[in-house]
Amino acid sequence: MSSWVIQYASPNAGRVAWHRIISSGRKHYPSFSYRNGGYAVLGCSHRRVFRMTTTITNTTIVTCDPQRAVYYGAGMAIDEGRIAAIGPSDEIEARYPDADRVDGRGHAVFPGMVNCHTHMLATADRGILEDFGFPTTLRFPTTGRGLLDPEERNVFSLLATAESIRSGGTTLLEISDSIPQYADSLADAGLRLFLAENFNDIDDEQFGAGRYEFSEAKLEAGLQRSADLISSWHGRHNERVQCFVAAHAPELCSPALLRSAVEMADRHGLRYTIHLSQSPLEVEGVMRTRGVRPTQYL
Repeated sequence: MSSWVIQYASPNAGRVAWHRIISSGRKHYPSFSYRNGGYAVLGCSHRRVFRMTTTITNTTIVTCDPQRAVYYGAGMAIDEGRIAAIGPSDEIEARYPDADRVDGRGHAVFPGMVNCHTHMLATADRGILEDFGFPTTLRFPTTGRGLLDPEERNVFSLLATAESIRSGGTTLLEISDSIPQYADSLADAGLRLFLAENFNDIDDEQFGAGRYEFSEAKLEAGLQRSADLISSWHGRHNERVQCFVAAHAPELCSPALLRSAVEMADRHGLRYTIHLSQSPLEVEGVMRTRGVRPTQYL
């Protein structure tokens, strides 16, 4: 299966959105990303820049509008990266006879999917968490992603990016640490991105011994990493890249950190996110230290 991901500004919505085509029988997986007034195909063996009108004809268009309209035997015209018209295929062909035509027969066009919580570098953990649980029973000294150097982080993030585009995911919230090491690779792929530095203030040495104690120095360092990411990346690429604030998980975050994370988000006008009830260890830890379940604690 191959996919084209097209960024466009809907003429009736006045906002940037994403659509894709799913097809079969082709061997490349390009995405379209704005480059110097055109849309460039990325992630395949060739790069083709579209500056003229493009039509997609003889296809099924799933609009996902409030009426959930689906158009069969339909055509779409894309002019300078914007959807210019949708209608019966023959009408679109007649209106745009000189357009660069894409035959959408047997294919479908629909909005790209949103991955609202992901860890792109976890591609390095593939086959571990699925087979041995979370937290893993293998008792490794660190995760697979924890062994990656900056160059390898870029490689694994690009692998995850290609898989996202291929699967129809065009918007994602990436939660990790030291994201600036590979943020350029993510942004250059043309995805809409929300980036969040993951931080907590658990005392790792005490936690390893089964005690829940917290470090003020670690809290301050995490807040600084988050602030640095926001100052350097929020609003980049014409607002296509934005930031979140991401406290790690309830059992690893003190009340002081949770309050500070919300205050930082409010200060910058951002959203915030946190893991919740992701493992028995988390539930047991919060019950032990706070006397309630994670949702009640938050």
